Amino acid sequence: HGSPAGTPMEKLLVLMKYMVDHNEAHAQELAALAEQLSAAGETSAGAQVMDALVGFDVANAKLAAVHSRLSDR
Repeated sequence: HGSPAGTPMEKLLVLMKYMVDHNEAHAQELAALAEQLSAAGETSAGAQVMDALVGFDVANAKLAAVHSRLSDR
């Protein structure tokens, strides 16, 4: 595909890719936070953060699938 200065759809795809990658980086940070909470004795809080990450990862996978489908056109 073209550069970010390309068509409106190309711009949307670049933005979606950025968001998916950004979400993945946040997911890694949240997993590290959960580990740190658990290590600090806050096992319940750590488990809750990990549980929230499941939903976060599912949503991001759906966004990545949309991006992939649109990119394959």
